Amino acid sequence: MSSLPKLRVLDLSGGQFQDLPEELGDLKDLVYLDLSCCFNLKILPDTVGKLHGLKYLGLYKCIMLKYLPSSVIYLTSLQVLHTGRCGMLWPAYFPSGMARAWLNFGLTIRATLEDICGFVDLTELSVSGGTQSVVKLPHNISALTKLKYLQFEYIETLPHEMSHTFKQLKQLDLGYCMNLEYLPRSFTCCGAFPALICLKLYFCVSLVEFPEVDEGALPKLRTLDFWCCNSLKHLPLSLEVLTSLNNLRLSCCEELKNSCRTNCEKSLVWRRFNIRYDI
Repeated sequence: MSSLPKLRVLDLSGGQFQDLPEELGDLKDLVYLDLSCCFNLKILPDTVGKLHGLKYLGLYKCIMLKYLPSSVIYLTSLQVLHTGRCGMLWPAYFPSGMARAWLNFGLTIRATLEDICGFVDLTELSVSGGTQSVVKLPHNISALTKLKYLQFEYIETLPHEMSHTFKQLKQLDLGYCMNLEYLPRSFTCCGAFPALICLKLYFCVSLVEFPEVDEGALPKLRTLDFWCCNSLKHLPLSLEVLTSLNNLRLSCCEELKNSCRTNCEKSLVWRRFNIRYDI
């Protein structure tokens, strides 16, 4: 790597290596680093913190990666961080019921999700726990006001304030939130998510209610997707106030299909929705 000091893009996705050389930090001009689907990758070198110009860091499905080095807090230019399906990464610090005092243990070696939320220029963030544990979101996630894409999987709770904090958010994906029974009422109140275009909820198997929608909420929402939300029996008729909504997708949600057909009989607005009843 030392022979490529001007390298700007490095795509190592799908690699079979377990670690990376310390010389990674010598690539001072690197702006894009993709390590997605490196299933054997266990550690990142501490020198990754020297990549001050890095804007994209892809770690999607790095299933053996256990932690990020504390030096990542120096990646002050980072705009995109994908850690989805890194089941061993965040639960090490945010399993259900863990005391907050323990989060600070060993910070000189490892970075926590609270540290990641210090990247105030992030526009895309993907955070995932695993089937054995869930992620508890830190209090300072509301600092990421520039986010445009946000994906949460295996999380325990949703911050109530995020609907008004993330004013630039365009897409929100919520998946495998097994314990999530209700969305915060703030998600559909007046002024909520002013820029959101797409909302996806998949495998939220405990979700029993979608909140009533107020006038002025989600003014730009065009796509609303439900996949395998089997406990959700109906959608509120008040969805008709979403004047931009034109794609409503229901996949493997049998009860929702019947509810939507009933709503279409009651509302002319519902009849104009492009509703897809996918199997």
